[in-house]
Amino acid sequence: MIIVNLRPGEALEIDLAGEAKVLFLVAGAVVGICFWVFWVEPLGVMGVLERLTPGIVYRVQMGEPSIRQNQTQDPGSKKNEPGAPNQTQMVGLTFDDGPHPVFTPQVLDILKSHDAKATFFLIGERARRYPELVARIKAEGHEIGNHYIRDGATLFHSDEEFVRNLLETEKAIGLMGGRTVEQKPGRKDGGVKSPVQELHTGKGIHGERTKVPPLQNVTHKAPGERDTERGRKLFRAPGGVAWPRQLRLAREYGYTCVLGCAYPHDPMRPPVCYMRWLIEKNLRPGTIVILHDGISDASRSVRALPDVLVAGRKKGLRFVSVGELMGARSAG
Repeated sequence: MIIVNLRPGEALEIDLAGEAKVLFLVAGAVVGICFWVFWVEPLGVMGVLERLTPGIVYRVQMGEPSIRQNQTQDPGSKKNEPGAPNQTQMVGLTFDDGPHPVFTPQVLDILKSHDAKATFFLIGERARRYPELVARIKAEGHEIGNHYIRDGATLFHSDEEFVRNLLETEKAIGLMGGRTVEQKPGRKDGGVKSPVQELHTGKGIHGERTKVPPLQNVTHKAPGERDTERGRKLFRAPGGVAWPRQLRLAREYGYTCVLGCAYPHDPMRPPVCYMRWLIEKNLRPGTIVILHDGISDASRSVRALPDVLVAGRKKGLRFVSVGELMGARSAG
């Protein structure tokens, strides 16, 4: 305890030990809450994340099936059987860091046996190494997403390097973004300059000079046109972390930035029972599941996947790609 004399006859007593104890308890509570949120992933936290980072898709808000949709189903269809997936109640399934020569084929086999679709966020260097797996993913009706050129943080990359790697990955995975800008006669820019086009005329988003590579295959939605009619380009930053300016650049190159709300941290090799519990707990219409097929040991993810697919079917959910999930929301 410290006694500070203010005036003759007056003193202020400061209990440093007591203040330190309070600070320690507060810090411990904050750490405990963060630890709980990290491993439990309560869906209630998603609303906070969505408000803090509005440019990132964590889940897709799906409405309840309408009366008209229910009436148009065939009464004798298997889709009306108990536990059968409802065509309007979907979950987005995603896999990161592939393709992998061992685990990606195993995942594809499981998805095929359960009639499920997914989005594979591929790393550019690995896609170049295993083009036959990229071709198989596409041939079996799954979606391809951009997971950057290599498995490593983008935080120390300049804007120029970030965009170059983004486009290199786009080329490596054969990602086509739909229609390019329709040009008007006499105008190479189609008559309208977007913020990204300003980047390439020598002026950056905030007015600074920059050397970002020129636009390639950037898509623009026509009035009244749905996203599903033109295709969709999806980007997930390595490790789920990137600077806001990098995510803004990705969006300006036609990408939708996607994370998820059911992620069992499989690269950390948790028990399979935990992985199943966390994903099944968060399975709701519009949920986006994150798993990995491209890590060094994805055996736990492979083992958990069939149980997750069965659990979703019992809830009447259908596993689809993120593009189809977002397209269903747009169509609704």
